[in-house]
Amino acid sequence: MIMIENPSLWVATAASSRYSPLGRDREVDVAIVGAGITGLTAGLVLARAGKRVAILESRHVASGVTGFTTAHLTQAVDARYRVLASRFGAEGARTVAESTKHAIDRIEAFVAELGIACDFARVPGYLYTEREADVRELEEELEAARNAGIAVNLVRDVPLPFATAAAVRFDGQAQFHIGKYAEALATAAVSAGCEIFEMTHVSEVIEGETCELVTEGGKVRASHVIFATNSPLTRTFVQTKIHSYRSYAIAFPAKNDVPAALYWDTDDPYHYTRTVDVDGGRYLIVGGEDHKTGHDEDTEKRYAALLAYAQTRFAVSDVAYRWSAQVLEPVDGLPYIGATPHAANVFVATGYSGTGMTFGTLAGEILSDHILGRENAYAELYAATRVKLSTIAHYVAENVDTSKFMVTDRLRGGDVGSIDEVRPGEGKLVSVDGKKLAVYRTDSGEVRACSAVCPHLGCIVHFNSAEKTWDCPCHGSRFDTQGTVLHGPSLTGLARAEAVDDQEPTLEAAL
Repeated sequence: MIMIENPSLWVATAASSRYSPLGRDREVDVAIVGAGITGLTAGLVLARAGKRVAILESRHVASGVTGFTTAHLTQAVDARYRVLASRFGAEGARTVAESTKHAIDRIEAFVAELGIACDFARVPGYLYTEREADVRELEEELEAARNAGIAVNLVRDVPLPFATAAAVRFDGQAQFHIGKYAEALATAAVSAGCEIFEMTHVSEVIEGETCELVTEGGKVRASHVIFATNSPLTRTFVQTKIHSYRSYAIAFPAKNDVPAALYWDTDDPYHYTRTVDVDGGRYLIVGGEDHKTGHDEDTEKRYAALLAYAQTRFAVSDVAYRWSAQVLEPVDGLPYIGATPHAANVFVATGYSGTGMTFGTLAGEILSDHILGRENAYAELYAATRVKLSTIAHYVAENVDTSKFMVTDRLRGGDVGSIDEVRPGEGKLVSVDGKKLAVYRTDSGEVRACSAVCPHLGCIVHFNSAEKTWDCPCHGSRFDTQGTVLHGPSLTGLARAEAVDDQEPTLEAAL
């Protein structure tokens, strides 16, 4: 069973339904891999349209990246509108504004139609700075957002309990409890005829006119496949256009000194804040401290920095929840949503950056329209096959890291000389008979050893000390200390080595 080291507030406070694993072969019109906001939205829309739909989820509904968001619903995308206008033109920027507004409206409509008690609320959003030197940057973004058709104003009075220089106020944004929303969406999808199979990990994908998804519980044959998995499985070309980051969040019991709104600053990495009322208590959620996945072993310092940031600005004390999530950054600033270059019946939705709830909902609709043969006004802008020549330099720079890790990590020795040197609670790379092992010692002294080679494309994994996971620095695959895959693009886990106490392990033939 896959354990969640740091459950999010949403996972901990949502009443979760449970669906059975796949127990036999199925044949459907559409197979969706992933029961997050994208997969559930698409599943509901397609089932209502009369399609036979199966959603395959390796854990539980909304237990992946969807359940580890901070649940901001906003038109203020991470790339900023002045950047989008330079890359996609004025019309492209307007389409982004229109499509993200449509996604928020779609969520609000589902909430009203289905009677979902998920604390959905319309709130303003504030892009703010604490530095007078950054006000010019805000003024430029204000103009770009207005040109895109968004209701924005420059304000000096930001309702935060610390000094700020100015902010761009975005009206008509929203927030919700994603755990409660996702569970209700799943229930509605099942009622419409969609099947959901939890604890059903897809280990192989065979593409063709009819695709076949292989799991331990059986095979699913489908005319269309949607990869709604945050990182697209086996889509190597798409993966070169997205880059994995870890982002961190802490929730504190809150006082009433922070009005309900969405807040995010101009820092790099930036910080984002909101409040939520749940189970009779009020919480302040503060997120940030992003870094490339697998590029920082001492991830505890990320939580420490976030805690220090919050303590110097808000009246907070005890930490109620803390969690992290995988954020995929697209090289040109917009998600990739649509059919893959070589298979018109296989679809991906990825690269949501920091606005996954908005883009995930939009993706569910765009992909459903593709399959149903409907026109979608936003599909062309977000097409997964696009390549923007203006971002080639950024594309090359981001992928240099992958090449570097593929070579240098294989050449360097282990972190320690032997398994004896791995202390309780630590994960270290150890070289044994010329092979690199990812070795973790539990607090009780049990040794868990796996191959350190990521099955995706062969990079060497790095230990994540805060989450107790092995993370791939090349494409963001993540594994628990027993080698089980937690996050793609890898379809399979790390090959396990047999280890007893402090004896040197022997690797399985797979190595």
